[in-house]
Amino acid sequence: MSRVAIYARVSTEDRGQNPENQLAQLRAWCAAAGHEIIAEYVDHASGGKDASKRPQFAAMLDTAHRRQFDVVLCWALDRFSREGIVPTIGHLQRLASYGVTFHSYTEPMLSTDNEMVRDIVLAVMASLAKVERQKISERTKAGLAACGPRGRGSGARRSATRYRRSSQRSPARGPT
Repeated sequence: MSRVAIYARVSTEDRGQNPENQLAQLRAWCAAAGHEIIAEYVDHASGGKDASKRPQFAAMLDTAHRRQFDVVLCWALDRFSREGIVPTIGHLQRLASYGVTFHSYTEPMLSTDNEMVRDIVLAVMASLAKVERQKISERTKAGLAACGPRGRGSGARRSATRYRRSSQRSPARGPT
């Protein structure tokens, strides 16, 4: 038997989206497995928003830090986060550092409650994050190279160049 925190999310309240659709099945899954539901966290916000803009998500992470439950149960990974690979991996690693696993009801292959699956998923996701970081670096370098021939570089270099140019144009001053 595990202590479970349920996290549910719908994008909006005003378009008839109801988290109860997720919650009913997640509660039933816990009951069938003999798990104890410690807390339920429900956000009405885009999953693309970071934790600071999803108060229940932030509260769930805070409670996980205090080790008050063993598993976070979500309907699907996209209900947990749509922030992208790097932030999502960060959230999963953060939970893992607290000794809390992630379980996806509709995507059990993405669940981190199986140690082997967790290690594989996190390794693949970390690898994808590294590739994305490399792409960002390459785009940045390409952008700087494209600016070079036009005489525009980074802000620090440009400021120093302007300072030298303006001081060269200033009339010579006498001894001070």
